[in-house]
Amino acid sequence: MHILFKDAMPHALAQAIDALHTASFTSRLTALLKAIIHFNCAVIIGHRPGKHPIYLFDSIPERRELLFQLYLL
Repeated sequence: MHILFKDAMPHALAQAIDALHTASFTSRLTALLKAIIHFNCAVIIGHRPGKHPIYLFDSIPERRELLFQLYLL
């Protein structure tokens, strides 16, 4: 783990916990995950057995329409 990520993790964890049950939780959870591991973008989808997935959050910077056209039909 890179030292900058390690130093950012406690703050990001506290922010995510503070945001529980609020509209900002998904973006703060994404920030926490970025403090742990490198990734370009995130998609958070809720799963319901036998039903369509529920879109909750994404950090896709461009061509977001592909997410809905290809995966969330």
